[in-house]
Amino acid sequence: MIILVTGAGGPTGEAVSGYFRKNGHTVIAVDKEDVDLLDRTAVQGLADRIEREHGRVDGVVHLVGGWRGAGSFAETSLDDWDLLHDLLIRTLQNVSLAFEPLLRGSDNGRFVIVSAKAAERPSAGGAAYAAAKAAAEA
Repeated sequence: MIILVTGAGGPTGEAVSGYFRKNGHTVIAVDKEDVDLLDRTAVQGLADRIEREHGRVDGVVHLVGGWRGAGSFAETSLDDWDLLHDLLIRTLQNVSLAFEPLLRGSDNGRFVIVSAKAAERPSAGGAAYAAAKAAAEA
């Protein structure tokens, strides 16, 4: 399989990439130093390059994320909302839009994200995080 792992520089990304490599799959591991996932044009360029080199993608494991929270809802910073929107939603939008056609070229294409229980049962101080996770799930 041809597997793209975004957010591959973190511990989870390294573990996921290692798992797929160990099982004989081709892993394209990218992190923020490799491509700016907030830049739609850059993400499309990555998809175009992978299509030229491999013709398809069988799996995308999107591990870009982060967490911000506060002691209460009223203490939540609007900067946290902006950061979480970019990390959890915008990167996902850019990657899923660019790679959906390549996944369709696979016999069994899959797109994977990691969610959180917070999306189901948010706390007041974790509202921004929970909202971003719920949007990512949608």
